Amino acid sequence: MANEEVKNPQEVPEEAVQDKTDESMEQEAKPKEKAKEGAKPKSQKAAKAEAPSMLKAVGIEACKRHSLPVVWVTDDGQCFPEQGDAKAHAVNLKNKGIIKVTAE
Repeated sequence: MANEEVKNPQEVPEEAVQDKTDESMEQEAKPKEKAKEGAKPKSQKAAKAEAPSMLKAVGIEACKRHSLPVVWVTDDGQCFPEQGDAKAHAVNLKNKGIIKVTAE
């Protein structure tokens, strides 16, 4: 203990002092908003609205690439030439719906 430095408790090294940035100060100043029950963030709402059009685009591309008149697309973007295969795959997905896409 004789070799240890005894520091005055009022003295704090500059490295230990954390300066707050403008962003952190703004976040503390804002009151926290309560989310409505069942409400989703705006980014998730937009993604869900675009999902059918994205799946349709995947289906159209699969029809062109494989020269198929129709495909069934599952929620994860998998394309199947047979409806039964698409239904069997969708059983293991959270969203079990499938969409029918015809070649354009």
